[in-house]
Amino acid sequence: MTPSALGQTIHVVEELKPVLSELRACGRNLNQLTVLAHEGHIQTGHLRETVEALGRTYDAVNALLTEKALVPK
Repeated sequence: MTPSALGQTIHVVEELKPVLSELRACGRNLNQLTVLAHEGHIQTGHLRETVEALGRTYDAVNALLTEKALVPK
């Protein structure tokens, strides 16, 4: 547990599991693109789909947390 969480309430939102899975997949994709770029296999990455997926993920997380009243509306 990180020191910033000590002494604070920790909320577990089970509904976030599929969203977090998508977020991890986006992170893996970004890491793979970064490696390919550093190795010189690609010169540019078209990240539109990744950015859109991250936007959907953010929206889903925000909606769940708002629904659970864990963030202000």
